[in-house]
Amino acid sequence: MKAHPQSLSAGGPVVVLVAALFAMPIAVASGLYLSGWRPAPSAAHGTLVSPPLPLAGTVLGANGGKTVRLGDFHGKWLLLHLGPADCPADCERQLFAMQQVQAAQGRERERVRRVFVAQGRMPVWKKDSLSRNFPGVAMVTGYGKDWPERWSGEWKTFLIDPMGNLVMAYGANADPSGMRKDLARLLAYSWVG
Repeated sequence: MKAHPQSLSAGGPVVVLVAALFAMPIAVASGLYLSGWRPAPSAAHGTLVSPPLPLAGTVLGANGGKTVRLGDFHGKWLLLHLGPADCPADCERQLFAMQQVQAAQGRERERVRRVFVAQGRMPVWKKDSLSRNFPGVAMVTGYGKDWPERWSGEWKTFLIDPMGNLVMAYGANADPSGMRKDLARLLAYSWVG
């Protein structure tokens, strides 16, 4: 049986088209690579502590005469804020931001706990005021010498994993939406807490 020359030439363009479709992604990827283009990294908004710093045994201070350690909050993600005992307006703004970050986690918000560690003795009226304005925040007074020196000073808010490891630090003027995104990403990929 003899093939018709016309049928052989009709299949040629189809083969070339299929080969071009398979080669095109390789050509585009090579072109992007050689031109130096790289995808934008999905960066954290806070400062990533790498490797995470274990703090489970750290004494935070006292609450009602009882010593409070970071390990007492084991099993929850913590948004922890260090601030002065008189908690001026910027401190209250940060506590409000933490409250909003937790609420924005939706059904995952139960996995998160907010802690305010006051540096020094907090007046009773201030503690009552903060408890009323920020329900659910655990308040500890007088953080001790155990807190790492490197993470004092300019760092004010911290994200601590359920095992008691410091994983992220935020400055005094941290963007709450960035904190929300960081926490949402960690909660999505974490099976603990």
